[in-house]
Amino acid sequence: MTIGQRVTAVLGGILMIMCSIIMLFFPEGSYGLIIEGYGLALIFGGIRLLIYYFRLARYMVGGNMMLYLGIIELDFGMFTRSLTEVPVYYLLLYLCGVHAFEGLV
Repeated sequence: MTIGQRVTAVLGGILMIMCSIIMLFFPEGSYGLIIEGYGLALIFGGIRLLIYYFRLARYMVGGNMMLYLGIIELDFGMFTRSLTEVPVYYLLLYLCGVHAFEGLV
């Protein structure tokens, strides 16, 4: 593990601890924080896959799959961020479906 990866892992851990403390003290705002966090994670993951495709994967065998996965993940991220008015039960079903889809792909 390089120094940059360690710093990134530590900063990610600190961010998660801060978010969990915020959710512990302000439970009414947790729903929006979870939606925003998961939506941003999907968007950044999709952008990362698209950058990977345009820089390297388009020359690989089966590299088009990275393009498709990047577009789908970016779309899921934007859709997730639009679910602020949906009841919690439907959001949980949606998240289970997204994780199942990503696991199958």
